[in-house]
Amino acid sequence: MAKRKKTSDGKMKISTVNNCVKFDIDVGYISAGVSAESHKPSKQGGRVITVIQSEFISSEDGDILVSRLEELISKLLNKITEQHNVIVVKSSIDNMVVILRRDGTATIHINAPVMGGMLLKKAVNAGQAIYQRDIADISQLTFEDIDISKDAGVMVLFSVGWRKGLFYDLVPLSKKDLERDYDINQLLGGYYAYLSFQEKFNISDSEWDSLFENGWFPFITLNYDLIRSVLSHNKESWNVDDLLPNIQADVLKRLPDGLKSWAKVKAFEPHMDFISKAVGHYQNSDPISCISVLFPRIEGIMREFQIIQGQPEKAGQKDLAATVQLSDTNPKRHQFSLLLPLRFQRYLEDVYFDSFDPARKDNTLSRNSVGHGVASADNFDMKGATLGFLVLDQLSYYFRGIS
Repeated sequence: MAKRKKTSDGKMKISTVNNCVKFDIDVGYISAGVSAESHKPSKQGGRVITVIQSEFISSEDGDILVSRLEELISKLLNKITEQHNVIVVKSSIDNMVVILRRDGTATIHINAPVMGGMLLKKAVNAGQAIYQRDIADISQLTFEDIDISKDAGVMVLFSVGWRKGLFYDLVPLSKKDLERDYDINQLLGGYYAYLSFQEKFNISDSEWDSLFENGWFPFITLNYDLIRSVLSHNKESWNVDDLLPNIQADVLKRLPDGLKSWAKVKAFEPHMDFISKAVGHYQNSDPISCISVLFPRIEGIMREFQIIQGQPEKAGQKDLAATVQLSDTNPKRHQFSLLLPLRFQRYLEDVYFDSFDPARKDNTLSRNSVGHGVASADNFDMKGATLGFLVLDQLSYYFRGIS
């Protein structure tokens, strides 16, 4: 950002100003939205066109993002120059919050401190740095000292590294007494998560099919680099099992802390003695004993959660898989939750609860093949045991804080 000053010879001089600034401006009009189609003037009169009043777009959308920025944001920056004699250098904008009111005025915040509500994978102390690899989920995004009224229009531009996202909602400006009926901070948190972890949200359906076919999932337990390796191996049709030594080492390292955190989850409490035994078998490289103890207990934990939530005790396995949705018990979870509840529900249905054929000798390792004694001894390996603990810990993130 820069403030322009005229020198004695009439030339413009540029001097920088504070990075975090606020401007009140008179827009002079009430924004209705962006036209969704071209419209040619006609002597016979106008025609009805579609207007986009609310939208999220990101760097992924290429020229569409640039077009929206020019149409919506650049016009406001020009107003700042006209009314405050300040030139805002576009490349210096990390984030921008615009609050538009029905009287045609607006307040523009540029580069305000950003705060995110996050679920972390580890305990941290006040003032300790948090890195991308530490984040399990992002619940909301807020800006320091900025209150976005429900009856105001809003535009939010934010950055994650080289990527940018723009969200705007002009619906409240279209009608008197109309208010926003959703939690905007939660919505922004979802878009921020999407921009931060796009590799998780850009997995094609065929790639998901391949992951599940081989028993894998981008488990939240794994460190960030391992998750990316799992996804890249799968995308390139490489064998994800080649990563098993590194994944197993990561799981072994996390098990002591896992035991402490799982004991604090109400649905896990009745099963902790069994889980501790399974951990001991895993540490001793005894996958047959580990899987035999662990796999039934994973279902038991889901059933315990059903009871805690007052759901039918005789729930079917599809009902148990659906517990990860938590639609009624955890309203803070948005569509871009890093825990991927919809995908994990399908993983539970297709992989953990996979069916079996008693006449076959090559049934996959699943809760049902283990419980009915038809899983091959060859499947009781360290991969199966490792997947068991990854499933267990994934469930713990869905069930935390719920009693």
